[in-house]
Parts: sequence; C-alpha cells; structure tokens
Amino acid sequence: MGIFDKFKKKSKSDEVQIKDFTSTEEIKEHLLGDILPATLACQVQRQGDVLYLPELNTELSVNVNMPDPRQVGLEFFVFNKSFAKHFYEYSAGAGTDTRSAVGMAVSSFVFCFMDGYKRMIMKEEPTALVTDFAGKHHEWNCYISDTISVGMGDKEKDCSGEQRSAFWELLEPELKKRLGNQRVSFVKVYAARFPENAIGEVRIDDVEIHELSEMVRRMAETWNVQQFVSTKQFFFIEQNAESYMPSLYDGPDGFQKMRSHVVEYLKLFAAADTQELYGRLGEDATAKIGDATLAWECYCFLTEVAAMNAFMDKVKVSDIVKLVKEDGSETEICLSSLSDYNMLCDCLKDIINKRDFGGNTDKLWQELVTTSSICNVLNNALNSGSKLENLSILHMSFMVSKDFELR
Repeated sequence: MGIFDKFKKKSKSDEVQIKDFTSTEEIKEHLLGDILPATLACQVQRQGDVLYLPELNTELSVNVNMPDPRQVGLEFFVFNKSFAKHFYEYSAGAGTDTRSAVGMAVSSFVFCFMDGYKRMIMKEEPTALVTDFAGKHHEWNCYISDTISVGMGDKEKDCSGEQRSAFWELLEPELKKRLGNQRVSFVKVYAARFPENAIGEVRIDDVEIHELSEMVRRMAETWNVQQFVSTKQFFFIEQNAESYMPSLYDGPDGFQKMRSHVVEYLKLFAAADTQELYGRLGEDATAKIGDATLAWECYCFLTEVAAMNAFMDKVKVSDIVKLVKEDGSETEICLSSLSDYNMLCDCLKDIINKRDFGGNTDKLWQELVTTSSICNVLNNALNSGSKLENLSILHMSFMVSKDFELR
C-alpha cells in the first residue's frame, strides 16, 4: 500500500479515488493535517501552520508552489531549537495529477532530507572527520542520508546514484576545506543524467558551491541511461562540542546582535556619499560596532552577496576568495568556512525583506548591488561585447585590516 492510499475515501463496495487538489491552500492543509504527520514517523504536534516534532526539538513549516496541475514544489523550513539552526529544502514533484506530484515531493523530503536529519539528531551511523582551520583543531561527525532516485528507462546497475557512499567519497576532501568552526552544516547533492547532458548541484547551507557542482556533474556524465535519472542526497555535519569554539553570535540572541550590527553598518554605507567616506567604511564600522572582523566582513561581503542574489542566474562566483592584509600577507579561504558568513547573508536578507529602511530599502539594495565588484565585472563584459553565459567562474579578492581574524 502506498503512503497516500490511506487518504482515499471508500465506498461501501470498494475504494473510490478522491478528487484531486485544486489549490495551494488545500495542499498545505493536507500536508500539515494529514500527510506529514502520517509519514514523518515521529510524534507531531500541530501549532497553527507549524508542526513541532518534540523528539527532534524541531519546528517544521511548508510553503507550496504549483506551476501547473501536474507539478508541485514544496519549500520546507526546518528549525532545530537545540542548535538554533535553520535548514531549508526545496522538494519538487511531478505526476499524472497534483496528488501524485505532491506524493513524490513529500517522499523526497521524508526519505532523503529527514532521513539524514534524524540520523544526526539520534547520533546514528556517524562518519568521523578531523579538520584544522585558522590554526585550530576541529572534530566532526557526518551523517549521510539515504539517496532517493527518480528515473525513466533502464540504467546500469552500477550507476553512482544507487551507491550511498559515492557522493561522499567524491566530495569529502573538498567539503573538509569548507569546514571552519560551524556548529552544524548541511550539504545537499543533486545529480541528473539525460541522454544529451548531465546536471550537478552541491549546496552548503543552501548556497551553491559551483566548483563542487561541476564535480558532481562530471560524475553524472558517466552514468549510462536511456532516458533520464536523477539522484539526491544530504550530509549533515555536526562539530563535536569539545572542539567547537563559542561565537559572539550563537543562538537567537546572537543572530539579533549580528543583525543590529549589520543595520548600523548599512546606515554608514547609505551615508557614504563621497569616495572618502566609502574608503574608510571598514574603519568607521569597526568604531561603530566594536567588532573589527564583522565590520570588515560587512565591508567586503555585503555588496557581493547582494549582487550574487541579483544576478543569480547570470553569473557563477567561486566561494574561494583571497584576503589581503595591509602588510601584503595573503590568505586563501572558502567563504563557507567562515562562521559569520551564512548568518551575515541571512541578516541582510531579513533586513531587506522586512524593509528596515522603509521607503529607502529598494534604493539601498540597488546601491549595494551596483557597488559590487561582481556588477563591475558584468558591466565590463557587456561593454566589451561578451555574453554573460560565456563568463567563467568569477574569483574575488578583498583587502582587510590588520585586526581582521579568521573565525
């Protein structure tokens, strides 16, 4: 019996197929009221539009996108209260009707994302890792989810999409380079093979890492398929408490603290209407917020984060960047290894979405985008007659003060 068969109405003589979903609101209600509580295999308490999973100390909410009656996209927002960590998964489904499309999307989330997530919470089947970052030793456990594959037509039995360890063995060395002092990080891997081409995507904390995506794409190219196959998997990587170095911005209060600092920085940015004022933004922000590292992270990264979001489909930016100090010393790091970076991105998104700057919010966003080095590169490319789709992956470098610390 399929997981959705229990939701079919029955006549006195036999089962009768119930009518299909007709709206996103109807789908959401069925997800929260029936489908998710029946498939999550843990205790579920509904609290309005949020499901609380007490065994996992987790809150779960969902948004529904329905581009047509046979395709559904489900946005799952997962908040772990123990880690004060947000997780996100977009799960798509297609079928002969909306109900079957929803079933596919839910299955992908429950049997892939939630499989790995539960392993982390329950400490099941950990894979040990050891890394060094900024001269500090860190120890981790990785929890590898099951893969979930969708295919049409025969494929070879040794297809990498069927091997639970294949993606991990491929990506482990590169993922270790991208671990700094995070408490928890999650990685999404997606691969698809068509007869004419292959697709690869790797996201760390929902930010695509293009170099890793290309590695997965090349793996998918080796799969033998007649029509189509796709595979998805997750890694949940938790640092041991003994090696974790507490951050100034841990927990919900820490997020609000960083957010208030970012607001103060953006006020300085908005007021920097001369080259002199803009040139000393890093120093002025340090004096204002009292955290030199965060001040210079705001100065270096916020404009580029805005541009990466604005030009998401037009440009690929490497997460490997070069930091240059005043004395000329250089350090090459991955942005994803900086413990502040993803939270900084979240703060900016929250500030813009909640329009902290009122009627000036759109102007501020535009100024952030147009001030970025990414925008400058794109403008130069267009002015020289180049096509944006032909640009290679962009690499960035930043000047930072002597007081900047890797953390």
